[in-house]
Amino acid sequence: MKKNIITGFIFIIALLLFFFGFNFLKGKNLFEKDNIFYAIYSNVDGLKNASKVTIRGMKVGEVLDVNFTNEKAELLIVSFSVSEDYKIPRGTIAQIVTTDIMGSRSLELRLPQEVQSGYLVSGDTISGGISKGLKDEVSAQVLPLKAKAEELMFSIDTLLTATKAVLGKDSQTNLIATIESMKHTFSHLENTTGKLNKVVNSEQQSMQSILRNFASISENLERNNDKINSILHNVSAFTDTLTQAGFSSTLLEAQQAIKQFTRIVKKIEAGEGTVGALLNDKQLYDNLEGATASMERLMTDLRLNPKKYVHFSLLKTGRTVYYDSPKPISKKNEKNYRIKIFHSSEPIKLSNPIFKGRTDIEEVKLKRRKGYLYTIGYSSNYDKLEKIVKKLRKDFPDAYIIEDKQ
Repeated sequence: MKKNIITGFIFIIALLLFFFGFNFLKGKNLFEKDNIFYAIYSNVDGLKNASKVTIRGMKVGEVLDVNFTNEKAELLIVSFSVSEDYKIPRGTIAQIVTTDIMGSRSLELRLPQEVQSGYLVSGDTISGGISKGLKDEVSAQVLPLKAKAEELMFSIDTLLTATKAVLGKDSQTNLIATIESMKHTFSHLENTTGKLNKVVNSEQQSMQSILRNFASISENLERNNDKINSILHNVSAFTDTLTQAGFSSTLLEAQQAIKQFTRIVKKIEAGEGTVGALLNDKQLYDNLEGATASMERLMTDLRLNPKKYVHFSLLKTGRTVYYDSPKPISKKNEKNYRIKIFHSSEPIKLSNPIFKGRTDIEEVKLKRRKGYLYTIGYSSNYDKLEKIVKKLRKDFPDAYIIEDKQ
């Protein structure tokens, strides 16, 4: 009986040791209390029960269970434990990652950089995520190589097709013909080279003569080296003399004079100054031309009728002209005046365009010399006629006042 009790006691101790040892080998510490958290995924990609839960590579817990959230198997919920020694901030992401080349999966807790909303408590749900596995990474690296390999295979296939076309019967015939043509070309080239050698041999004496001439020229240059140096020295001295004589300053002054002349020409073209106004102002030119024409007419009239200009009076009485007038004879010692606008040796119709349509023009026949005067106005008031003549000169620039002598 005593042996059975001892055996039973030993069995219980062995069972407890096995239980504790098995959990120890699994990484569980039965004396530590863990917090339980949950994460939801659409695909766990091989994550199993008892898979490690790590923070920056350090194991802090393990996966407890992986199950579907409902009967439709739309999502999976993963429950995992984390030691009470580690506080998990809110905003942490439970990321499924690959741990080795065999594709084993574990759960990595990726903590936020800053704790802003406190810490999670046991029973909370954490946001889940999944990283690419080794297979996905290898596929991403292999796909570009696969595309390049396919391009290489296509290029090789094109090359083989072209080679096959070249090695065809027609291509072989064309290739043989091309080789024959090249053979003939080289043969002609050889003949041409032979002819060129003959020409060189026949003209060898001429070439030697040319070379002798070159040698003679070189000797002459060498013999006259001092003279050449003297000429170069003289040229240098001449340029130095020009420099010392202020040739550069003379050129500079010439350039400045040309610039000033250019500015003057530009001002003239722009109509600035007297010359510019004379060249560019058409009205001024017309006025000068009109004044010249008036002066010419005045000189002609002065030459033909000198008495008209020689007579003068010390008083303000105007020019004196004797003529037959239909006007009544004035009182004794009373002077009358007219405004002469035109003079002619022959009578002119009053409707002539030179009178510019005026109806107050009067024709007067001269008494002492032949000719006719054409006048406007008749008054003893000289100042009144002077005002009128100023207005008339717009149409008749040569108009002036004359004294009426009947």
